[in-house]
Amino acid sequence: MNRMSLLGALLSVGLASGLVGCGGSDHADSATKPAVSPAAVVEPCAVLATPAGAAATVSATGAYVCAAGVGATNLEASVAFYKALGMKEKARISRSDREEVVMVSADARGSQLVLFKHSDSAAHNYKQNPGKIVFYVKDAAAFGAALQAAGGKLVSPPVAYMGRMVGFGVDLDNNLVEIASDPTVVHSYLSAFGVGVSDLEAAKNFYVNALDMKVLTKLSVAKSPGIPWYDEYILVSSTGKGSAVVLMQYTDGSPKNYTDNPVKLTYRVDDPVAYAKRIADAGKRVTRAPAAASEVQLGGAILGLAKDADGTLLEIFKSPQAEACSPLPAPTSAPGAAAPVSATGAYLCAFGVGVTDLEISAKFYKAAFGMTERVRLTRPDRQELVLESADRRGSQLVLFKFTDGVSRNLKRNPGKIVFYVKSTEAAIASVVAAGGNASAPAAFSGRQVSFGRDPDNNLVEITSEPTAVAPYVSAVGVGVADLETAKSFYVDALDMKVLAKLSVTKEPAMPWYDEYILTANSGRGSAIVLMHYTDGSAQNYANNPVRLSIRSDRPGAYAKRIFDAGKRVVQAPAATKEPTLGDAVIGQALDADGTALELLGSPN
Repeated sequence: MNRMSLLGALLSVGLASGLVGCGGSDHADSATKPAVSPAAVVEPCAVLATPAGAAATVSATGAYVCAAGVGATNLEASVAFYKALGMKEKARISRSDREEVVMVSADARGSQLVLFKHSDSAAHNYKQNPGKIVFYVKDAAAFGAALQAAGGKLVSPPVAYMGRMVGFGVDLDNNLVEIASDPTVVHSYLSAFGVGVSDLEAAKNFYVNALDMKVLTKLSVAKSPGIPWYDEYILVSSTGKGSAVVLMQYTDGSPKNYTDNPVKLTYRVDDPVAYAKRIADAGKRVTRAPAAASEVQLGGAILGLAKDADGTLLEIFKSPQAEACSPLPAPTSAPGAAAPVSATGAYLCAFGVGVTDLEISAKFYKAAFGMTERVRLTRPDRQELVLESADRRGSQLVLFKFTDGVSRNLKRNPGKIVFYVKSTEAAIASVVAAGGNASAPAAFSGRQVSFGRDPDNNLVEITSEPTAVAPYVSAVGVGVADLETAKSFYVDALDMKVLAKLSVTKEPAMPWYDEYILTANSGRGSAIVLMHYTDGSAQNYANNPVRLSIRSDRPGAYAKRIFDAGKRVVQAPAATKEPTLGDAVIGQALDADGTALELLGSPN
């Protein structure tokens, strides 16, 4: 089976928007309770922050696929099958005509997969779907073996192509499953979802014009040389979020049913009403005008329903208000059960640092590292500007300007901000051009490493990473007075794990600082580096203008851990009253050195 044309496109883009998914929280720590049982409320799709206070407009940045659904003859069997492929069950939702199980990828990246079983009296054929489900995986052979062991069929075992392994299989309902290895993947994630269409060009125009998708490429895929299989358009969101959508039309002469197949695409948009109008203006059917969902588990989320020309269901959910930190989907226990604090519960979603001039600093990080502005937030004591990497990898960087009148020295921070970049030399040139400074790169463990300073004298580490598409924040450093005590606190109270302990030198035999590199047990977010200087320089470790934003399933339980460790909990986690944050659950604490810890709850 020849896969060259297909892989050349999919593998080149690395559809790894790891910040999209369906979230769930029991809100046990919130001071205000939703109208329905908190444990029953789930989000149809977790979201990234949108500009606070801005009017919702339909734009090229407004829509993305946060989940894709496929019908199952036996729901529990299909759930077990995809669990065997590394996916985790996130939530169960009872809809008007079906029961749904929301699955998240092992890597918590890409869009979610929703398995559903219709509960109405209509006849549904779940085995004729002409689409496909595409996974990027760490080990294609192991993934293929797991697929076969779980009851699927490995149609084409993984073979080498352009340094990768690629194979095809089918699941329990004969859905085509594509397997492609990717060295940047920890286990696997849903990179694309294919739907069959009867008119390829018309379908492409509809998804591009009505739903803000953009064409990545058009391909003709062959089963083997000279034997056609199908033509396809690969579409991605203009936002860069979510998995790709692949429109497929078969050219091999086989009979295919393109009409009313049991599949769905779930979109998150800024203005559902405007997008519903786009769909209607395109001549397609809007079956339900956007309004508060009636399903109790959706907690009143704004939802509209429509169908494309072939009857594929389109769910249009409204994006909620700005989030203090973009959440990744977090595993939960069985539906309705209390969410425990576990080794998968906490991760660094953002790092904040005080700056002298908000606009100058934002301009620097945009120019030097290609970061993009995500949202501006007004907090009680500061103005914040949230930046994210161009490809949305790593944690966010939050620049804040204090407005409380308290005098602070913003140029003495003993921490650092670490960027992974494709080319150290190019990044250094960008830093210097943006008004910063950087040392000449030096080789270390097969990488090129440089150190520089931003406009507020914050240490910036620049490290080459061959898999980096764009620069991203791979780690953040905070200065600590007692390295061992700080390490124990972050490991025990916040579920971090030690990746390495290092002694860093300015040059051979000249000490600089010792550090612990800590990562979340979940594998999410950027690393936290605890730093203690050994060069004899005077460093201020107390009450520096920096902040670690920690996203967790139960912020109240983590606040108790911090309190039990003898540290200060400034504000117990509760629904915030800050207007730009909606009702996000936020708590505030301080570590032993006074570094601010913002405890954020996962959204509904």
